[in-house]
Amino acid sequence: MVNHDKERDIQNVIINILSSLRRSMRFALEQNNVALTPLYFIMLKYIHDSEQCTALLLSERSGRDKGQVTRIIKELEAQQLILKQRNPLDKRSFFLTLTDAGLRCFKELEQYDLDALHAMTDGISAHALEQFLQTADKMAHNLQHYPKQSRD
Repeated sequence: MVNHDKERDIQNVIINILSSLRRSMRFALEQNNVALTPLYFIMLKYIHDSEQCTALLLSERSGRDKGQVTRIIKELEAQQLILKQRNPLDKRSFFLTLTDAGLRCFKELEQYDLDALHAMTDGISAHALEQFLQTADKMAHNLQHYPKQSRD
């Protein structure tokens, strides 16, 4: 028998964690006078962490549609935080890289992000964190297969 109260508690905790992290990132963006949203920071992180990053990769990793990713890329370009370089293997796509200004911006924001993550895990044992990661990873995996395509 599934305990729906526990499922709701899990949902509430996840929403609270995400809201707190988003609020923390908004504060960091404001403190650095960066006219971006937390989603833009996430995109900068994906670009920073990926060799040969493309718009398609950003779309897949972020779960955002291609149109939204294209708009974000244009905004990041306009703010001179990223560069687009033609993919030599596929003339229809571009590799995205951080400019020097983009890298500086990312590194500053990343430090705020790391500080928030450290605050979030303060006082929690390594063992408890490992258990949480295993459980959360299993939940994420389960959701990748939901909803099932057919509902008979």
